[in-house]
Amino acid sequence: VVFDCDQCGGERSMKRTKAVLDCWFDSGAMPFAQYHWPFGDGKSKVAEQFPADFIAEGLDQTRGWFYTLHAIGAFMTTLPDAGLPNGPAYKTCVVNGLVLDKDGVKMSKRLGNVIDPWKVLDEHGADAVRWYLLSSGQPWLPKRFDPNGLAEVRRKFLGTLINSYKFFAEYARLDDFDPSDPRIPKPADRTEIDRWILSRTQTLIDDVRARMLEYDLAAACRAVESFVIDDLSNWYIRRNRRRFWKSETGADKLAAFSTLHSALTTTALVMAPVVPFLSEMLWERLAPGKGSVHAALFPAADRPLVLAPLEESMRVVVRIVEMGRALRERGVLKTRQPLRAIHIRASRESDLVLLRTPFAVEQILAELNIKTIGSLATDDGHLCRLKAKASFKVLGPRLGAQMKGAARAIEALPPSEVARLRAGQSVSVDVDGPLAVGPGDVQITVETQATFDVETDGRFVVYLDVELDDELVCEGLAREAINRINGLRKDRGLLVEDRIRLHLDASGDPLLARALREYAELIGAETLAVEVWTEAAAPTEAVAPTWGASEEFDLGAGRRLRVQLRRN
Repeated sequence: VVFDCDQCGGERSMKRTKAVLDCWFDSGAMPFAQYHWPFGDGKSKVAEQFPADFIAEGLDQTRGWFYTLHAIGAFMTTLPDAGLPNGPAYKTCVVNGLVLDKDGVKMSKRLGNVIDPWKVLDEHGADAVRWYLLSSGQPWLPKRFDPNGLAEVRRKFLGTLINSYKFFAEYARLDDFDPSDPRIPKPADRTEIDRWILSRTQTLIDDVRARMLEYDLAAACRAVESFVIDDLSNWYIRRNRRRFWKSETGADKLAAFSTLHSALTTTALVMAPVVPFLSEMLWERLAPGKGSVHAALFPAADRPLVLAPLEESMRVVVRIVEMGRALRERGVLKTRQPLRAIHIRASRESDLVLLRTPFAVEQILAELNIKTIGSLATDDGHLCRLKAKASFKVLGPRLGAQMKGAARAIEALPPSEVARLRAGQSVSVDVDGPLAVGPGDVQITVETQATFDVETDGRFVVYLDVELDDELVCEGLAREAINRINGLRKDRGLLVEDRIRLHLDASGDPLLARALREYAELIGAETLAVEVWTEAAAPTEAVAPTWGASEEFDLGAGRRLRVQLRRN
């Protein structure tokens, strides 16, 4: 078979090669052939890049590309003038698994379980699909593709990140925030919660770097996801909203803006390899004029910003808060209802040291809406008792006939010995002589002995003072009113910066009326109301014209609040 060449004018100048090698030979020769090795500068270019850091393909390439790369590479590197190191053609092989349907069945037109990729991309976007596939498991494992799971990833992670950026962008716009403002306090001069999230941002960088170097993409995605949802959105932004809301722009507000800006910028950088489009969008807005996020260097942790004790303190705080929330939920006590005290027992003195810091105390009390920490001490065993039970699966094959005696001896261990097991140490029991028992040989449980509701996890014991007086009830009612008013602001389409005037009517409920009077200033500050009227009658038209329709809310226990508001 021959062809004429239109470019050079040659007749019958192109001829088919009579003998053609297996096409996989072409693929395996790729590292050399792409640079026309050994001609021109092909030798030096191959030497610079050989062996490859990694290759990625499906499992079916094991006897195709994976093999021929090595086979040809092994031959070429043994040539005396190759100038290449002996060894494999690539350092790491990332094998892609199959995509199955949500029930784990291979997709097939015959079965009708094929997903149209273009429809999915149009509905959810490429970034959501990439994040879903990479975060749901290691690349080499089969993936069950569930559209509902994809929608959940889009809502929970990407939606949370976008909302976090929108929160920053909205208030940064109102205050004309400039990340290069020389008035921004240095990190060391910022509040502890700022320094905590800055430290977490740096440890996130370390974590994602380490995971990606190990090609553990699923763990890298989960680290970013946990940071965005748990640390950045559910804790830092929520705990610091008032710093962004307040009207004056001082050092504290600038520090909050700068801290949030840094966390969002770093997030865009570390997730760029997985969600290229969203990260580029965030980068363009957070770092204008700095080019593409994909042309930026992957960040390295700023060591002076890493504060391990502060991060550990926050982990303890979060655990106590989780336990406090569980107690509130069981007791049907809304978080907006302040409580008198929280009592904490810890099994380790080191935990008490962390919990006694002003930072930890402030976070726990503010997050759980509690007035004080009533007691903070080591666990004396009066409220809860540690118990150990032998693991027959582990000890049985080892002890044989001695197993029953060992089980009785382990169950009889005093709490102090069980505490040692829980701490990772070994203890000795007498079973026809001394027998060493380790943490993996037992199952540890915690028995509650209190007559009131207690939350415990074996490390902490937490209980609440749930007795309410009129003072606490009034504050709780005021906070319920604030919640309803801010919801009404949103329903009325008010902007976050809009100031309002409020008329609150609690006719026939003396305690609610007292709450509105005593906490009128707090209600005004939290709802951006320049004036709050708490009398039964609304102000005259001369004072506050065009009130509009009123709304009535049930604050619980049959307490009714009537609200009128207007833009100032």
